[in-house]
Amino acid sequence: MFDITGIMLVCVLFPLLGAILVPVAGRFGGDSGKTALLTAAITFVAAFFAAYYTRFGITADWMLPMPLGMDLHLAGGSMEAFMAATSSFLSFIIMYYSQGYIEKGPYKTEFYTAAMLFLGAMMGLIFSSNLVWIFVFWEITAICSWRLVGYFRAKTDILKANKTFREAFMIKGVNKNVVIVKGKHGDIFESAIFIVKPEINKFYGCLRTEYNGKVSVIGLKHPAL
Repeated sequence: MFDITGIMLVCVLFPLLGAILVPVAGRFGGDSGKTALLTAAITFVAAFFAAYYTRFGITADWMLPMPLGMDLHLAGGSMEAFMAATSSFLSFIIMYYSQGYIEKGPYKTEFYTAAMLFLGAMMGLIFSSNLVWIFVFWEITAICSWRLVGYFRAKTDILKANKTFREAFMIKGVNKNVVIVKGKHGDIFESAIFIVKPEINKFYGCLRTEYNGKVSVIGLKHPAL
C-alpha cells in the first residue's frame, strides 16, 4: 500500500522551512515573494496528492518521541487531507495575488515570512494528534494573524490587529485537567471546555456555539495525548 506519511510531512515541514528561506532570500537579494509563492504551491501540490490517495483509505501516521508527553504526533486521513488541500490552496491564491500590492511594500519580507509560518502552523494544527501541539500550533497562527492584520503601520491598523488578537484567541487553563478555549469570529462566539484524562489517553469536552442568541452544544471525545 502506498505510504503518504512523507507527503504529510512535506505539507507540515515545507512551509515552516519556507518561513526560514523567505527572510534569507530577502536578505541576500532574492525575491521573497516568489519564494513564498513557490513554497505555497509545493505545499498545495503535496496536500492535493494526500487528498487523492486518502480516497482509497490510505492514512498517514508519524511520531517524534519527546519527554513529558510532548510527542509530536502527526496523523491524517481523508478529512485532514481535504482541509490541508483547501487551506494550502487558499494560501497559494493569497500569495499569488499579493505579488501585486505587497511587492513594493516596505515590510514585504515580514509579510511573506508571517504568511509561511501561518501556513506551516495551520498544517500542523490540521494533522496534529496531540492536544499540547494543537494548542502550540493554534497560538502560532494567532501570533501570525496579529502580524498579518497589522501589516500596515497606521495606528488604526495596529489597533485593529490588537483587537483581533484579543478576540480571536484566548486559552485558559483552569486546572491540570480542564482547559477552556474561547473564540469570537464576527457575530459567532464559540467556547469549548476540554476535560483531559491522561490515565485513559483521551479528552472529553463540549463545544458551545452562540449566534444571535441561539446556542448549540456538541459533545466531543477524541484521543489526544
